[in-house]
Amino acid sequence: MGANMSKKKADLLIPKHLYVQLRQLRLMYLTCKRLMGQPIPITYINHINQQCNNVKLNAPDAVWNAAWANHVKDAWTVTMNIIKQHQTSAQNKLIEDFINKRASMKQNNQTKMLNSLLNDIKIRLSWTD
Repeated sequence: MGANMSKKKADLLIPKHLYVQLRQLRLMYLTCKRLMGQPIPITYINHINQQCNNVKLNAPDAVWNAAWANHVKDAWTVTMNIIKQHQTSAQNKLIEDFINKRASMKQNNQTKMLNSLLNDIKIRLSWTD
């Protein structure tokens, strides 16, 4: 069951745009750290804002600085929390589906067992007649 569960975890439905957004924010953060003190191209920020649905970034200054890096890092954290919420809800749904499947299997087995016992009694009664 362990291998099956890990395959199911890999198939969890998490919107792909969140992973794309996460990569873009990480790239922007690394760019900010690398180009600290240099001018910010506003077209770059506009491009990222078009790609990111949940987080809108605005450049506080005309140069890359530590405040801007922290702003991007906060946006990255927000996006990561959204991904974790999706993962948690998908895993909870997966666990609930497994529990429901197991419960229905038990109920079916109990019904089959009772039917076989009743059929056995019916056969014995028919032989005694």
